[in-house]
Amino acid sequence: MERRNRIRFSIHTVAIAVLAGGLPGCQSSGSRGGGTQLPADVVVWGDPEDLDNRGRNIRDVDNVDEKHVLIGTDGSVQFSSNPPTVCNDCEADIDNATIDLGGGNLIDLRFGTAPGSTERRPFLVDRATGNFIRLVEQATFQVRDEPFEDPDDSSDDLAVAVDETANPAVSSRSSGSTGSGLCGALGTWMIPMSLGGMLLMRPLGRRW
Repeated sequence: MERRNRIRFSIHTVAIAVLAGGLPGCQSSGSRGGGTQLPADVVVWGDPEDLDNRGRNIRDVDNVDEKHVLIGTDGSVQFSSNPPTVCNDCEADIDNATIDLGGGNLIDLRFGTAPGSTERRPFLVDRATGNFIRLVEQATFQVRDEPFEDPDDSSDDLAVAVDETANPAVSSRSSGSTGSGLCGALGTWMIPMSLGGMLLMRPLGRRW
């Protein structure tokens, strides 16, 4: 009788361990740190001089694609940092192509050319000075000495919201997730098997 009790206790212990250990493992598989909520969709901006000239990435004075912001259709401002982050202290006014930093500090989204370039694209321009903005460490706006145009006139080059598209950072994050498929398969198989084992233990115990 004592030996049967020990065997029965061991089977119960294994089944409980599988349920208690397996489920939390599945819940944590493929999880990512940070918790920053990126916008699902972002605005596509058009050039008021030619609405067929459009783009979603708004560059800074350095005019490199690695440093830019995206504007979510919800008004959020997403930096192209790695991993991408959302500005907690600013909000975009899509209708007026402006980023509001608070305290009266505004950044306009304007189509034009950067120093040394002839290609028109959207840039970050300080409203007060008309100067280019630089993204410092891709997460801070800094006003530069370089004027966006001379004389300054934003009436004919403010970006126009012409469309929206899926946020590439969200699409990349979803497709790059690992472990969830394996976890789902194992979890689906392990849970009913474990429960079945526990149900079978009661009649087995009565026969001992």
